[in-house]
Amino acid sequence: MNGFLRNAWYMAAWVQEVPEGGLLARKLLGDDWVIWRKGDGQWAMLVDRCPHRFAPLSKGRRVGDTLRCGYHGLSYDHTGACVHNPFGPAVPPGMKVPAMAPVERHSALWFWPGDPALADPASIPDFSFMQAPNHVRVALMMDVDYRLIVDNLMDLTHVEFMHVETFGVNGSMLDHGRQSVVTEPDGAIWNKWAVENAAPPTWAEALLPAGHRVDQWRPIHAWTASQVWAIIGRRRIRPHPAYCLGWGRLSCRCCIFGSADQWATLRAMFPDAFAVIAQRERASGETIYRRLTVDQLADLGSVYPAASQNPDDLAQAKDRIWRLPITMTPWALPAGAKTSDSAGPS
Repeated sequence: MNGFLRNAWYMAAWVQEVPEGGLLARKLLGDDWVIWRKGDGQWAMLVDRCPHRFAPLSKGRRVGDTLRCGYHGLSYDHTGACVHNPFGPAVPPGMKVPAMAPVERHSALWFWPGDPALADPASIPDFSFMQAPNHVRVALMMDVDYRLIVDNLMDLTHVEFMHVETFGVNGSMLDHGRQSVVTEPDGAIWNKWAVENAAPPTWAEALLPAGHRVDQWRPIHAWTASQVWAIIGRRRIRPHPAYCLGWGRLSCRCCIFGSADQWATLRAMFPDAFAVIAQRERASGETIYRRLTVDQLADLGSVYPAASQNPDDLAQAKDRIWRLPITMTPWALPAGAKTSDSAGPS
């Protein structure tokens, strides 16, 4: 599990995925695990590898509340201790399997891979709505890095443009949607969108009477930037390279809303990507930034100092594969977190 945030709750499976009286094998945080429910209703979760000859324990079978390896018959309890040796009373030394103590909440199984003393079940995310009798769950496997999914789901403003024919509301969010922003006493922010009396998404038309209108609500819970950075700092999570190089927000590298300093930094640190945009402007006779070409815009800016001070982050920003550790010690607030030069849409 190297490279993953450890002191956090992760979902291992839906309860219904574990066969009654059987075993569920699953790869979690890079390791293979096997999960089963004991006779008393509690859950067991062991690394799916017998320490004797490294056979997958999930290929063995249940014997009461224990798990018997299918290779030589060694049996393990829910703590990972070897409790039976079919070849004699003595248990071979070192016969211990790493174990977790899954917690069942909201129809799902959760595990804490970090310090057990910090594992507070009360901090498991509240997904109680998943237990509603009319709730339906589906799964979609995507062959991409999970961080791209996180990035996508944190940015809901793309829905009206990217998903017009699916779960968008055909432009109604921008036409007559109502937005309100509520700041709670602890600094957390609710960004609420209410889209009422809107044309239904295309996929829903067959489910509704002809001409039927729909209401949609999208309450988005957020934190201030300082709160988010405080959380990231406590966990020692490595900031995205863009922040380490001086950018104040994450977006497309060659963003239409980029500032003069950002285009100057792009030209200096990512010359090939910059040259593609500049060439397309010259070939089309059009500019992506109002009346200035990207070259003119870059001439007005200054290269971010951090871009030349963090060679590892610069190399990572140019790489399509993530190669840096997920956490870092010591941890420091990146340069981009201290700038007002976010250069987003305005």
